[in-house]
Amino acid sequence: MTIQRYDGSIQSNNTPTSLNRGEIKDYAIYRCMVIDVQYVDKDENNNTNAQNPDIEYSCMVLGGFKEGQVISNVRMTKQLGGNLNYQEIVLKKSTKTLIVDDLNKHDGDIVYVQFLQGNPAFPVIIALGMNHQDKDKTGSIESTGPRFLNQYNGILTHINKSGEISWTRKGGSYSETDGFFTPADETEDSANTGNNTTKAIDHIFEAEMEWKDNQMLWRDNQSSIKFEQTEKKWTHRVGKDGGGNRPPDSTANVYEEVIDGTAETTTRTYKSGLVIVENGKADSVTITTANGDLVDIKSGDITIKESGGGELRLNGGKVALGKNGGDELLSLLEDLCDKLNVAKGNLGYVLDNAADYATIKGKITAIKATL
Repeated sequence: MTIQRYDGSIQSNNTPTSLNRGEIKDYAIYRCMVIDVQYVDKDENNNTNAQNPDIEYSCMVLGGFKEGQVISNVRMTKQLGGNLNYQEIVLKKSTKTLIVDDLNKHDGDIVYVQFLQGNPAFPVIIALGMNHQDKDKTGSIESTGPRFLNQYNGILTHINKSGEISWTRKGGSYSETDGFFTPADETEDSANTGNNTTKAIDHIFEAEMEWKDNQMLWRDNQSSIKFEQTEKKWTHRVGKDGGGNRPPDSTANVYEEVIDGTAETTTRTYKSGLVIVENGKADSVTITTANGDLVDIKSGDITIKESGGGELRLNGGKVALGKNGGDELLSLLEDLCDKLNVAKGNLGYVLDNAADYATIKGKITAIKATL
């Protein structure tokens, strides 16, 4: 019986199918490439109406005496398979034309296929292989040690030999026409570290999350957030422009915010030099400009200083005006009292039922001492 494949080619009668299986038993393991995906809502899927419908694949045999033959309606084994614990992953089919392009140019996922109890009617993907195009991304060397690398739809999961974990969203795009996701271009990782970086593309949003020692770090194109568990410290940094310049340190920031749970402080630093510090323990707020101007607010005590030395202070219902902490107005009143007291003596003038100028000066001096 002649069988026509989905692409119009003729399938050999020697290919194991449900129509010609008879008593044939095949216990071989075949290295294959995924060339088509049959979702559960497609007519080509044989288990659409099953109690547990599953995606099926068409897989082309690579190498051996059955090279080029297609095994259809192949299901894939899972790492988890229960009602509460489950997993589903969709493999990528080749984007190349079967008849036109050489096999070494195809880019479908590589799988290993075996038949359940040797019955060719029940093909199963038992393992995933390595695509020849992955040679620059995988292959641990001695210095990397034991590690875990997993990339799917542009999301890279990396657990290094120290048990530190990071997630990197490299970005990319999904094609409705081809039915698969293409990650953004990457730079070559010649050291095989698994830390390939994304080239600067305006429309790509890159994000990374990492747990390292007692720190949690999250970064994207524009900002970073770091939580230091031992110090109870949270740091938020924003990069110096809208894309690509990720902020590894304060020199690349237009804004940095540090919340220190131990010190009970929040410090905001801007690229201009403006610094705002909120202190919960001291019940205070300070604002300092790049020019050195200062606003210092404490409970019952507010001080405003400008870089030239001018100062305004409010303390306990009193107001002080002057330079470098002094009060020029009160000092002038003290001088005035001295002069009036001298003038009073020269003129023979006597104050009745009132304090004399020396007493007034004493009170003014006392007020200055409380500021």
